Amino acid sequence: MNGKYFKILLIITFIFSNYFCHGQGFREGVNSLQIHIEDGPSQTIRLFKEGMIWRAPVKNIDDTYKYIITFYPIDSLNLKILFELQSFVYNDPFFSKDTICDKPGYGTTTIPMFITIIKDDELTLIKWVDGHCKELEKLIDMINDLIPKYKGNIKKISYKIFIPPH
Repeated sequence: MNGKYFKILLIITFIFSNYFCHGQGFREGVNSLQIHIEDGPSQTIRLFKEGMIWRAPVKNIDDTYKYIITFYPIDSLNLKILFELQSFVYNDPFFSKDTICDKPGYGTTTIPMFITIIKDDELTLIKWVDGHCKELEKLIDMINDLIPKYKGNIKKISYKIFIPPH
């Protein structure tokens, strides 16, 4: 008889834990949102339901580089910023179409940034070559602000350095 009650208790615990932990930290009504940012060969950020992975290069003493990969669980991120980010990406039409941001006559000292956004079953690819883009600047600011304050030593993604035409 004890084993039967234990099994029932275990099943009830599993059901409740799965219900309450599902999508923790994500805005109600948002089924799925993933954001992938590749800043050339240097940094990569992947934001998904379980958290955020940040890969950044670190220079060694011998002038070589190694990569540090850090995982931030969803509950360690700034949830207020996360909710704002989700709302921004879901509601701004800019993030609903494939785009190349390239302002003729401008140059940049970095290579293009590639941004992939997956909203539910919709995939959007964005290539930021150069020029100013208020939507992408805001997106990157929000991604940078997600990092927990105690991890402030992580190099954040910066905007490209623009070289105006001569």
